This record gives sequence, C-alpha cells and structure tokens, in this order.
Amino acid sequence: MQNTVYGAAVENEYLDFDSTTTLNTYSDQLVTFNDYEGDPATQFRYRINGVIDTNQGILQNVDAIMTACDSWMQYNATLGKWGVVVNKGEAASYSFNDSNLIGAISIGSIDIAQMPNQIEAKFPDATNRDQSNYVLASVPTFLLYPNEPVNKLTTNYDLVNDSVQALYLANRLMEQSREDLL
Repeated sequence: MQNTVYGAAVENEYLDFDSTTTLNTYSDQLVTFNDYEGDPATQFRYRINGVIDTNQGILQNVDAIMTACDSWMQYNATLGKWGVVVNKGEAASYSFNDSNLIGAISIGSIDIAQMPNQIEAKFPDATNRDQSNYVLASVPTFLLYPNEPVNKLTTNYDLVNDSVQALYLANRLMEQSREDLL
C-alpha cells in the first residue's frame, strides 16, 4: 500500500497498522489437520507465498493478497484510514434494540441453486516446483438439501502454495457461502 512504484502510494497516516497486526497475529495461529497418513499435524493458518504481477492493477494485487488470507481491505471513514478486515469470528460487541435501529430489518432466504456445494481451488504447489495443483472441497452428502443440484465453484489462490491452506480457504469459502439466511 505504501510503495510509490508498484503500490498505491498511500502515506502512513492513512494506513491502519493495528489492523495488519491483528491479521499477522491471526495468521500465526496454528490450525490442526490430518496429514496424508491420517496423523494430526499443525501449521500456521495463513502464509502468502507467490509472485505479485506488477502488470496488474494495485486493487487486483491487493485482492489477491487478501484472498490468500481470507480477509479484505477497506477504507474506514471514521478513522480516515485504509485497513484490513480479518474474516474471523468475534464476540458480540454491540447490542441492537428499538432505540438504535434506524431502518427496517429484512430477512431473506438464499436459493440453493446459488450456493456452491463443491469448490475446486487451483494453487501453485510448492512441493512440485509451483506447478498448478487443485484441491476439492465438497459438502458431505448427508448435509445437502433434498434435490440440491451439484453447484461447483472454481477459484484460484495464486499466492497460496500449500495444499492445506488452499483446502482450508476453500472450505471456509464454501461454508460461508452456504449460509441460508440473509
């Protein structure tokens, strides 16, 4: 964000460094998974490993970086700064009631044909000289809705070179896209 040649040339005073510290702390937490032999193993939640294409626009490159750590960049008008929003669970921090609601609340359901139940994620595999590899995340059959059609989403994690992280991100994307109320 600060780089004047390849970045957005944003001055320090307009960047929220606390939000990047939050992301770094969250990224350094260990996640548990089963290795190829079925034994429990751990690794850091997120690592960004890849090459930034400087021919792409700054927003495309920032989006690629944020996608690799399941976060997004946003401008906080209250602070007047650009910062990272980490996509993670949080404890409730605000309580809504009749005195602080301004508009109507509407609840709508999502069409099951629009919810992916499979995600194929392409990533450069570090164990194979960064050749393209794929992971497939899918909803277990017993969790599918009755008569739910196969709805496969294909995505790329250009800055993720680890199959565990690619599968972790694909599962998070699929689970969050299957929320049935909006």
